[in-house]
Amino acid sequence: MATNSSCCNNANDKNTQLHIAIIGSGSGAFSCAIKAAENGARVTLIEAANVIGGCCVNVGCVPSKILIRAAELAEQQRKNPFDGLKNNIPKIDRALLSKQQQNRVDELAPSKVSKYFRIKYCTNVSERVCKL
Repeated sequence: MATNSSCCNNANDKNTQLHIAIIGSGSGAFSCAIKAAENGARVTLIEAANVIGGCCVNVGCVPSKILIRAAELAEQQRKNPFDGLKNNIPKIDRALLSKQQQNRVDELAPSKVSKYFRIKYCTNVSERVCKL
């Protein structure tokens, strides 16, 4: 049986500690970064965009689901299936929905999670050099 000889056992010694650079900062990259940091490695995420988190968190899945859910609820107000409830035309405040979208993105942004682990990140790598 092999013994567990982790490359990260000596996490306090920077000369022998594993340092991992991960290109990209989407969900897969961040999942790897968290796991490596939990096991003692120093981790740097390298992202070409000016924010980390990938498409899903910043412009895709997360923001769109806020609007999809709001649209579902608005439709239920217009056409509910219950005789005892009056249908209503909802008042939609697009600015407030946009603010809620951005708040959710900010809440999920991996940069907030990185403070709990030894994960550094750099963005806009095309414009500046990232110090590992």
